[in-house]
Amino acid sequence: MSTGPTKCQILVINVAMAFATLFSACIPPSQAPFASYELCSSSWYGIVPGTTDVGTAIEILGTLSFVDGRSIEYITSEIEGAEATVVWQQYAGIPARRNGTMLVHDGVVIAIQAPLPFELSLKQALLDCGEPILVRASFDGESPFHWYQFFYPTKGILLLGRFEREQLDNAILTPEIRIVEAVFFLPGDISAYLMNIRHFTSRETAEAYAEEFVPWPGLNETIPAYSF
Repeated sequence: MSTGPTKCQILVINVAMAFATLFSACIPPSQAPFASYELCSSSWYGIVPGTTDVGTAIEILGTLSFVDGRSIEYITSEIEGAEATVVWQQYAGIPARRNGTMLVHDGVVIAIQAPLPFELSLKQALLDCGEPILVRASFDGESPFHWYQFFYPTKGILLLGRFEREQLDNAILTPEIRIVEAVFFLPGDISAYLMNIRHFTSRETAEAYAEEFVPWPGLNETIPAYSF
């Protein structure tokens, strides 16, 4: 009497293997360890703001496992100080996808706005990046979140995070804030960032916005939250 698998068992095994293969193909390859994601480096996967030309940057984008290479586009820009933008879609968890952007000036990348391919706690980000110099919290009346900007001027990095709010005008710097995006730019003070990267239309507006950033007070402290 045969003790091997029956035809029915073989069919079930084959179906299961096929389903596993299909499922693994649907999971973004971005589920890499945090250490492999260059969050607080002077470059983003070899793309250095102010140094890397746009052609090289697009080539690098095409090699990143969490970027959908078919979505990469070079678009002429109407933003003053940036003649073009490069946009792409990347995996940011399952099944979410978010857009990334690069600003280009004189054929060189000057800023990178990149969603993280996974969410990261503020506590983990501080271990890798150290404490920020400045932080700003904001809210949108329709959103249940406070949004946080953590500014590292000498590193040329701004981290964007969010956390469910308990109050409207005050935000707690809990270590559980989720970091969801990073912006890389030429190192400089907050005014230079707002004028050159955020493209505020007037210095007065930029200075008023900059005043909403406060020195980093430490974890679990409360800071004012401003309307978007």
